[in-house]
Amino acid sequence: MEIETLMAEPKSRDKLPGVLCLNPGSSSLKWAFYCSTTQKKVLKTGTVSLERLSKELLVILKKYEVSLVVIRFVHGGTDFYEPVEVTSKVYGELCSIKSFAPLHINTSLLCSELVTNNLKRVKQVAVFDTEIFKELPEAAQLYGLPESLRDKYGIRRFGFHGFAHAGMLEVYQELTDSAPHKEQRIVTIQLGSGCSMAAFLNGNPVECSMGFTPNDGLLMSTRSGEVDAGLVTWIQRQEGWTPDETDIYLNEKSGWAGMSGEGSDFSVILRSQKLSSERAVRLFIHRVRKNLGSFFAVLGGLDAVLLSGGIAENATHFCHGLLCDLEHLGVKLRPAENLSKAAKLTEKIMPLSLPQSKVEVCVIQNNEFNIMLKTVDQWINR
Repeated sequence: MEIETLMAEPKSRDKLPGVLCLNPGSSSLKWAFYCSTTQKKVLKTGTVSLERLSKELLVILKKYEVSLVVIRFVHGGTDFYEPVEVTSKVYGELCSIKSFAPLHINTSLLCSELVTNNLKRVKQVAVFDTEIFKELPEAAQLYGLPESLRDKYGIRRFGFHGFAHAGMLEVYQELTDSAPHKEQRIVTIQLGSGCSMAAFLNGNPVECSMGFTPNDGLLMSTRSGEVDAGLVTWIQRQEGWTPDETDIYLNEKSGWAGMSGEGSDFSVILRSQKLSSERAVRLFIHRVRKNLGSFFAVLGGLDAVLLSGGIAENATHFCHGLLCDLEHLGVKLRPAENLSKAAKLTEKIMPLSLPQSKVEVCVIQNNEFNIMLKTVDQWINR
């Protein structure tokens, strides 16, 4: 629901007590208001552009009787994985790790600052996208760097989009009566402004496409994804870039927006007939399929592939093309003509695979807020 709609609602519906969840992304802030941390039914929800975040978040904070604020942080560095109350000390520590994910952490900190300044007595809890990947198998965590360097800075592959990947898994298990710890080999694919993949064996993550920062693996809207480390240092020498300038190019000027020159809206890139946009789409598809193949090897096979996020939910025909002709992996999709080019996800789950397919392929209508609340509730009651 847009903020303008909320502002026009009658005052009799104002000041509902409850929990405000804030989910800052790389391109927008999603928010939702719930009765409690155990309540799955959302009372209100909306999306705020980053350009208008300060103004519109203030409206939301004043409109509702907020008893608790839950803020998603994409990265907790080496110290934060589990939920933590945001005290002044914790806020300072979170400020010190901004370099891990500059596109995201600054926005989360801004949200926290606005809440502190306007709801001084309301408790804030930070939750971290990296928590689900904390116990990745050691081989999936490591980089081929000297141990002394890894230990000095806590260098490891963290993995990201944890709430999104866990949400897909939960929705799939609920709607298919699939036991969480049954013998399962599942790959989840998050497709939005940021894109990532994760592999789950019997409900536990064993691999992911993102590493030390959220700029690894798949091509994204403005992020390059996988880049040869040697290429990065070579370009720095050629261009005379500082580390900060390198961050800007890799995080804000690359991806399909940088490749195509047509902006970050993926629907525009898909419709475009420019060669540069077609190349961006081909690279996007190639990266997904390459990672899927490697996850197949790690898992020893596949039982299901789940897709979610803005691209997946609004372009199911593209998801079909993304995973077509993969019979050698056990994937058999429904005929493409059964999906119109304007097809959008209207249910919680849309099957793309045929009933006889060895691998079930579904587009999932995800709700990261439910996983955020579940995480906080478990933390409160432990």
